[in-house]
Amino acid sequence: MPAALTLTKKAYFDKVKGAWWGKCAGVTLGIVVRGRTVPSNLRYYNPIPAQHAAGVGLDFSVVWLDTLEKVGTGVTDADLMKAWQSHLDYWQDEFGYAQWNWARGLEPPASGTYSNWFHNSTGGALRADIWALLLPGAPQVAAAFAARDARIDHGMEGVWAAMFLAALGSAAFFLTEPRALCVIGLAMIPRHCRVARAVKAVLDAAFRAQGWLAAREAVLKEVGDPNFSDAAQNIGFFTIGLLYGFQDFETALCNAVNCGYDTEFVGGAIGAVKGILYGYDQLPELWKQPLGEMFIPGPGLRQLPVPSSLHDIAERLATVGTHFIETYVPHLALIEETAESPTDSSPVPSNAASEGQASSAADVGLNEQPPQEAVVELSEENPPSSSSEPTPTVKETDLSPDPSTPRSATAVTDVTQAIAWADNRLVKPLLVYPPYLMERRVGPYLLSLDAGEVLAVSHLQPKSFQLAIANQSQEPFIGKVQVMAPSGWQITMPPGFGSRQVIAPQGRLQTTFTLAVPSGQGVIEIVNPLTIALLPESGEASLSAQFLVPGASCWWVVGTFENSETEGFDRVYAPESRPELYETYTGRLGQIVRWERRSFPELVLDLEPLFHGSPGVCYGQTTVYVPSERPARLVAATNSGVKVWLNGQRVLARFERRPFRPTPIGSVWGVDVLLRQGSNRVLVKWVRGKDPFAFALLFADQEGRLMPDVGNTKW
Repeated sequence: MPAALTLTKKAYFDKVKGAWWGKCAGVTLGIVVRGRTVPSNLRYYNPIPAQHAAGVGLDFSVVWLDTLEKVGTGVTDADLMKAWQSHLDYWQDEFGYAQWNWARGLEPPASGTYSNWFHNSTGGALRADIWALLLPGAPQVAAAFAARDARIDHGMEGVWAAMFLAALGSAAFFLTEPRALCVIGLAMIPRHCRVARAVKAVLDAAFRAQGWLAAREAVLKEVGDPNFSDAAQNIGFFTIGLLYGFQDFETALCNAVNCGYDTEFVGGAIGAVKGILYGYDQLPELWKQPLGEMFIPGPGLRQLPVPSSLHDIAERLATVGTHFIETYVPHLALIEETAESPTDSSPVPSNAASEGQASSAADVGLNEQPPQEAVVELSEENPPSSSSEPTPTVKETDLSPDPSTPRSATAVTDVTQAIAWADNRLVKPLLVYPPYLMERRVGPYLLSLDAGEVLAVSHLQPKSFQLAIANQSQEPFIGKVQVMAPSGWQITMPPGFGSRQVIAPQGRLQTTFTLAVPSGQGVIEIVNPLTIALLPESGEASLSAQFLVPGASCWWVVGTFENSETEGFDRVYAPESRPELYETYTGRLGQIVRWERRSFPELVLDLEPLFHGSPGVCYGQTTVYVPSERPARLVAATNSGVKVWLNGQRVLARFERRPFRPTPIGSVWGVDVLLRQGSNRVLVKWVRGKDPFAFALLFADQEGRLMPDVGNTKW
């Protein structure tokens, strides 16, 4: 049977090259206003560059490309992690937390989710386009690879954003209607996730013939977040570029970037998709020429030969892509160009920016090629023309007919019917994949340990785990299953579990057990081993697998004391002069308050229960253990006021209302300190204003790398 989809090799390379140049153009335009949370009015590069801007997403793509050339189509997340550690030195935000988790022995998906305040950010989505380029015409396969990639350093919305973009970009090789592309992307992610809600907010604004600024406000109202790199809101701004681009490269790029927030990501994402839609040859020369031919690496790219040119990168991507297509996209045929080859239906973008002409975007339909027009002015609220049909949804759009129905290139003339574009059966299991599911393969057995919603183990709260053992052999397992934990830990198994167990061939054993670590009886370290052993009664050698779980941080807390405006920050309360744990004090309501034990499962502490939802002052003490003396960067990140004493000396005092961002790199909440070997006593004063209070205590080296061997898991 003929392939359902065909693409000439020339057209494929042109679209891959277009995506790479488009991404470079978008990064270059957006990086100069990254982090700005008010609309901009960019109409072109400002300043006009002599070469493209270096970007983190570009560096990741180059490293991933090098890895795929070496390991091939069977690439795993372990391959990507190894390449990252060898060739990328980026530690900001989610990148730093993921590497901190790796150093502690945590693997995906826990490495992307555990204690990672930035797990919903854009870092995974900014490299998702590579999977679209390698897997044209296979949206759910591209989404699956993007999910495997993104979960290394992200969770939830950070993964959904990557899947959405990869699927949409894969479909853009053949489909050009923006709303249809959105429908395909939405089919690959949870229906009610924040990424989906952001996209639907823009679709609804476009249907109502509202302008792009109104669409921007709709996104912020629906999913707005103080974190400028939050993935959901930035996917919304990407969608604005797609729907309000009027089939025009520069309008799409500028409208998306002018929304603000993570403009480096948004610009790169919309530039890549527009590059796929148009192909390199149809991109406006005015936007290509300033980028030059040379690839400009970022400061974090290391120990990797720099590609000779942007053209070289595109050629290498297309070469790797042919192998991925052969392996994963059997319904697509890459063919040589002949006189009978299908005509490329890529839209032709306007060259308005170079011609200085404009026309009313209100007269331009989303399916039409617009006349020459300039980028829409910020003051203009020019929406795409509305359709008489409602905003499409997966159910309402005929993009996913019965996948069992055979299709052939000769029988189907409409590419929208060539394959089941919105089929998502492959990715559905990924949408419910537990964030703290750990898996190990030992012999013919797959052992899975699911920690539920909280990964860390605490002295104050018993912790339940779900254990599953899949027998993938043709012989039954008969014997005992043993769970082992550190000395002093209490393990509660279901009645009878310690006796003889039988797991049938291709069968599965599942049970739940509970761990408790009474204070004074067991010790919780930074990371703690749990061992699952299979003991066959036949006398064959036993098999075992080890899982690592982190320990919760241990604090003493006391409060609440009075705070009116900033008065509480300056006022000296008794815990500052009498911090001994046996002391008692008078709280803000005249009651007696004393130090209490609290444990926190992640770096960001949930302190709102201490403040009871109102302004006040509380104090916390913790002991930080360090294996060797070292200089460090102490960061007491918050959104209000904080004072910190280290080993009896005040090292930090700062009051400032600003969005919470717990990162050691460039933080105003940081101070250089010397950590002594062994225990270091930390006293913290927390000052809450009218807004909910956020706080995290971090220790990093001078370059901002979080220290994996420094922890406070003991009282």
